[in-house]
Formats: sequence, C-alpha cells, structure tokens
Amino acid sequence: AAVAAANGSGIANSRVLNERERKSEENEYLDEFLAVSG
Repeated sequence: AAVAAANGSGIANSRVLNERERKSEENEYLDEFLAVSG
C-alpha cells in the first residue's frame, strides 16, 4: 500500500511537471510568434 501511494504521488508530480513543461513550451512559442509578427 505504501508503494502504491508513493507511485501515485510520483505520477501526480510528473503530471504537474509535464504540465509546467508544456506551458513553458507554449510560452516560448508565443514569444517567438509575437516577435515574428511584431
């Protein structure tokens, strides 16, 4: 049970990290788009 709980929190943490990475990539893309269009 402890292992399952640890794995669960690890999955939750990696989801948060993936979300952060995706958002930063979107921000970089937007910055480049604005730089090109501006």
